[in-house]
Amino acid sequence: MTAYGYAHRLSSSVLFAMTLAAVAATTSAQASVEISSKPTHNMNCTGGVCAPTAKNADLNATDLANMLATGDVTVASQSIAQDIYVNATLNWASSAKLKLDAFRSVVVNRAVEVRGNGALAIETNDGGKNGDYRFFGKGHVKFWNTGSQLEINGVAYLLVQSIRELKKAAKLNDSGHYALAKSIDAAGHAYKYAPVNGIFTGTFEGLGNTISNFTITKDGALIERLCGNTLCSSVIRDLGLIAVNINGSGYSAPLVVWNGGTIANCFATGRISVSGQGDAGGLVTDNSGIIENSYADVAVSGTTAGGLVALNISFGSGEPAVITGSYSLGPVSGYYAGGLVGLNHSYAKIVNSYSFGPVMGSDAGGLVGRYDSSHDAYSLTSSYSTGAVTGDVLVGGLVGDDEVQAYISNTYWDMDASGINDPSRGAGNVPNDPGITGLTEAQLKSGLPAGFDSAIWGHSASINNGYPYLLANPPQ
Repeated sequence: MTAYGYAHRLSSSVLFAMTLAAVAATTSAQASVEISSKPTHNMNCTGGVCAPTAKNADLNATDLANMLATGDVTVASQSIAQDIYVNATLNWASSAKLKLDAFRSVVVNRAVEVRGNGALAIETNDGGKNGDYRFFGKGHVKFWNTGSQLEINGVAYLLVQSIRELKKAAKLNDSGHYALAKSIDAAGHAYKYAPVNGIFTGTFEGLGNTISNFTITKDGALIERLCGNTLCSSVIRDLGLIAVNINGSGYSAPLVVWNGGTIANCFATGRISVSGQGDAGGLVTDNSGIIENSYADVAVSGTTAGGLVALNISFGSGEPAVITGSYSLGPVSGYYAGGLVGLNHSYAKIVNSYSFGPVMGSDAGGLVGRYDSSHDAYSLTSSYSTGAVTGDVLVGGLVGDDEVQAYISNTYWDMDASGINDPSRGAGNVPNDPGITGLTEAQLKSGLPAGFDSAIWGHSASINNGYPYLLANPPQ
């Protein structure tokens, strides 16, 4: 990935957050085609193409299913409506193909099921820019037949319906494009190590589906390595891991041990306990790539332990590792222990993120255990933590050990919830560390703190228990 590619990805994330600012509280945008239970309105369906005649248009899901019973259908938002929202359950059992062709974005809020041998195609940014496709709430795509066709932005995906099938496919072609056809339960089978071992350089699309009860008894994650020794275009996205159970002695996490690509819109729940000198992360062990719009609610224990990532680290000064638009909720314990990241090191960045879980360790911080990043003024910015923090060496409301004493800006911790009510103890080793501010619970819940962009962050007394939340990654 070039420096331009890195900057472009981040700017696209910010713009997409603006595009979907209303998703957390509503089911459609101001200008959109909404597939819903409402009567079809402001839509013209002729010749297998349904297009809007006004900027706000409704396509009844039953009407669409009836059309798919007899032939292929393209739903196009065009520039007049821009986005497509799926806000009602949709299914069809024929061999017809549905194409969701959006001028900008496709947002799936309800289940889409391809029950026969049908096909699905998703197209974004067809005339527009900064769009994407996303799955929220109950939104996911399920294929009953793995022989069905899936195409996303012109790329064909091979459907898999088990970890075994993913492992087999990746072994044959580790740079392929794969998609999880349905949510699966992995109970009854425990893996010693990562089932998808070695280096994976392809794309794994979850389609909003989940893998439940994934278990590892030694070390590893679902996928061992995403990319090789440098950043690449590999992606894992739109996937959830539920009730993960890992008891290891090395490097472990639910999704990936080492990430050098992009992980987007993923989450994990469960527990990880790593003994000895092992490192543990709630989603990823070591991140040298990009993690965006993801979260973890995992109880994490290890030497270097983070609620989302154990070690956030860049190799060289060219393209920093980045965690953006993400959060963690589970308890963390370790030597370097952070609510979000255990150790943030060498040009790595944390932007627009937060953590809620309690933290216990030697170098312990509500957000980061040890901070040792020297990239620029935005290495750690626009983030906060609320979890209770305890430890026996360096303990800070936000950061346990700040080795750089710079490059932190617009960050906050909750002095009431954390138990660290001394406003000078944002970092455990630097009194009144610049860029870190202690706020009372009432202050942090009163509105967006200084430096928090309202195009990225939202605030409501009824969302996220009153704390600031991420518009493009709302609390579940």
